[in-house]
Amino acid sequence: MTLQELSRDHVINGKYRIVEKRGKGTLGTTVYLGKDLGHDRDVIIRVLPQAMFGDAEMSARFLQGIALAKKLHHPNI
Repeated sequence: MTLQELSRDHVINGKYRIVEKRGKGTLGTTVYLGKDLGHDRDVIIRVLPQAMFGDAEMSARFLQGIALAKKLHHPNI
């Protein structure tokens, strides 16, 4: 199974469980609804396409998006 083919109930690093695939995101990512098992909360899991592993520019953009998302605080998101 590749990272692009995560199935329902798949557990990642013992921390996150896949609930369902939500679609495609920016940078060609696959987006999943997941559950943070340690904190019992919903999370969004974005998986980069394997072809982008090792691409420094794409990795930097991906990490920048994570940093920006961490700054968002609103009850509706």
